[in-house]
Amino acid sequence: MNWEAVGAVGEVGGAVAVVATLVYLAAQVRQSQQIARSESESHSSALWFQHCLQPAIHPGVARIVEVGLSDPGQLDAEDVRRFRWWIMHFYFLAEDTWRKHKSGLLSREAWEGYERVITGMWNSALVAEFWEADPASEAYSLEFRAFMMTLREQSSDWSLSYQSGRLPREPST
Repeated sequence: MNWEAVGAVGEVGGAVAVVATLVYLAAQVRQSQQIARSESESHSSALWFQHCLQPAIHPGVARIVEVGLSDPGQLDAEDVRRFRWWIMHFYFLAEDTWRKHKSGLLSREAWEGYERVITGMWNSALVAEFWEADPASEAYSLEFRAFMMTLREQSSDWSLSYQSGRLPREPST
């Protein structure tokens, strides 16, 4: 056996080792992405749970949210202010969740559930007013505000009622 043959065998062995390493790294990257997505979805779920828990454990907040969503004319000025703060927090969560979805850290399936709730909120006159006229809506990125306006234009058939305990329904076709 000459040195050229030994060198060729060494090169083939090296190439096989490089391919094996690349396959291993690809599997590790895929697994890392799955873990990141799972952690992101879990974190988003926990944040939304904390937000939704507030009306459940605070009767005053529950009343403000229910009336703000269904009959905002019944709220006094202080309750309207509190409702706006609740809505502002709601949409900070929505923007965070939307960004995670856009970056691939939140699955389409997970996002669709949040999107239905976000869309259903448009039925409240105070929510629509918040997005259309309230300077507080400028706290969100231009990209998210544009997304919200597009969602509003495309989603007029959605409904959400906290008072009846119903979840949003599918749009009628």
